[in-house]
Amino acid sequence: MKIVSVDIIDVKNPLQSAVAKWRPVVVRINTDEGVSGFGEVGMAYGVGASAGFGMAKDLARLLIGEDPMRSEYIWDKMQKKTFWGQGGGTVVSAGMSAIDIALWDIKGKVLGVPCYQLFGGKCRDELRTYASQLQFGWGNAEKKEILTTPEQYAKAAEQALADGYDAIKVDVNEIDLEGRAKKRNLYGCFARRDLLVGYERLKAIREAVGDKIDIIVEAHALTDTTSAIEFGNMIEEFRIAAYEEPVMALNPGQLKQVKDGINIPIAAGERVYTRWGFRPF
Repeated sequence: MKIVSVDIIDVKNPLQSAVAKWRPVVVRINTDEGVSGFGEVGMAYGVGASAGFGMAKDLARLLIGEDPMRSEYIWDKMQKKTFWGQGGGTVVSAGMSAIDIALWDIKGKVLGVPCYQLFGGKCRDELRTYASQLQFGWGNAEKKEILTTPEQYAKAAEQALADGYDAIKVDVNEIDLEGRAKKRNLYGCFARRDLLVGYERLKAIREAVGDKIDIIVEAHALTDTTSAIEFGNMIEEFRIAAYEEPVMALNPGQLKQVKDGINIPIAAGERVYTRWGFRPF
């Protein structure tokens, strides 16, 4: 079996144009035996989708004529033979990942088993889920909301609870009091009035749902070491299940300093790539 062609698909969002905020990029690898595999470039939102498209297109040239069952060999070829692959980063990793996923898809189809069987088989019968990003509302799929008041945050949490969720994730600092996202300066020592914005929102959530829901506090790395520690200590009383991305992933020492300065479990890793990227953490 040989790879004969690769299609890079810029998927148009049915509600928006292909260059709008949500822009999935899909890779389809085709073989001479009629089996195709699909993978996705994980840069469907935010700035960078066009770069992911270009990266996958460039990498695709390395695949023609290769045996798709040799996925580890192809991954190594992409990582080592492109010069930039060994530099890592979001764009290179996203392009490589899309191709790797498509190769595993082919392998599973050829062998007649789902990919999870190839990865070692099922380990759990069920997984816990959480209602995510409640700062944009919950319960109305047709209308995106921007929440500002503590009462709105409490209502969204109650709606998630009513839907059967026993955990939520919310960034209580992302939206300012005027409803603007990512406009607040969350670096350095917070003024108490600024700290109280997120604090009062979390307080309202905890008071509304009691102990029926675990709360994950999302930070999107919008805070620095000082402000992350300061806010983390302030919200400890609300029994926070996890504090996600309190600081950016470019400096593992920062995250270590935050971990040592608070008593809340930390979640991180969505912007760390390959085993080399995770090693310092």
